This record gives sequence, C-alpha cells and structure tokens, in this order.
Amino acid sequence: MWPLTHKDILPPVLHSNNGTDLFAIIGELLKQGFIVHSAIHMAREDMAAVVHCHHQPTTAVSMLKCGLLPISQEALDVFATISYHPFEGSATDPSERLRMASNLGPSNRILMLENHGVLTGEKTIAAAMWFMFVITRACEYQQLALAAVGGDINKLLIPTEEQVKEMVSRGKYRRASTAHSSCIVQMLVKGIHEPAMYLNCFATYLPCRPSLRG
Repeated sequence: MWPLTHKDILPPVLHSNNGTDLFAIIGELLKQGFIVHSAIHMAREDMAAVVHCHHQPTTAVSMLKCGLLPISQEALDVFATISYHPFEGSATDPSERLRMASNLGPSNRILMLENHGVLTGEKTIAAAMWFMFVITRACEYQQLALAAVGGDINKLLIPTEEQVKEMVSRGKYRRASTAHSSCIVQMLVKGIHEPAMYLNCFATYLPCRPSLRG
C-alpha cells in the first residue's frame, strides 16, 4: 500500500480551486491518484480514509455492463453501498472530481470506476480496507463463476430482485468491528492474505477536509 496523509494531500487540495495550477502544486504525487482521492476527500466529510486499487478481477468486473452481481455473501454485504462512475480515460482532468463525487453520492462507501478499478472509503484506513477486502473477494467469486459457465450470465444462480432486497435488508452491508478491520489490515501487512492486492492499493487519510465547492 502507498499511504498518503493529510500533510501530503491537504496543501494541493486547498489550492486546487483558487486559480493556481493544480499539477504544479502536487509535484511528484501521482496525478491520477490525486484526482481520484481528492474527489472523495473534498466531497465526503465522513470518508477521511480512501483506498483505491486496480485489483485484476475487480477491474474486470468494472468492465461488465452488469457490474457486481448479487451472487455471493460478500457481494450482498456491500451491494447496497456501491455506486458506479462512467469511464473517462486517464483520471487527469480536475473537473472529473465533481462527477466522481456526484456519482458516489452522499452515503455509499464504494465507487466502482468503470473500466478502471474501485475505491472504498470510511472513517479509518482499517475500515476502508474492510470494504476493499469484501468487494475484491466478491469480484473474484464473480469472475470465477462467469469463467465456469463460459460467460453466460443466464447459467448463474442469481437471486430475484425481491430476494436481493430481502437479503440486503437482513444484512444491510455489515459494518466490520474495529477489531475485525484491524485484523484484516494486519493479515495484509504480514502477507498472510492477498499480498498482491494489498501492495497495489493506494490509500490516503485526510481527517480535516476542505470543501469541493470552495
């Protein structure tokens, strides 16, 4: 994971709306990463931590018109909190941040970036990583299931819309406890689970947020 804190990301965020050259300020920071993360930090006060990755099965699912299917427990855990953002190519246009924030909405925790990847957000890095853990696992299951049936969605056991609503209302997307979230992060740090996914995550933590409308 490549972590950035408020000390790294706050100065360019504060100057990005006052006519100053945004990319002249962010210097060596990855431009695309800055655009994606600052879009969420500036719009969602409740998402101090944002994690983004190009996990291969998840990116593959982001390329499907059907998106994430409600075909696993993991998918149902987060199904009610996923938003989608249309593909706009390389994320180097600062104006895209407004569209990302709008598509994420006021309460969802996961933004599937179509043809790109996924990002998750929460109050802490550990909690955001829990959502990342669940969404990537759900996408792995979906990719394997689709491969097993030759890509024919009609051969998958997909609950009806009514069943999905009932299942989601029962579980709502389960919030991981602090201990659970921390445990997942520790497993990733130690390489016990999904080390490749973990190492390719880009995380930012910005506890004090400037306004996107500043």
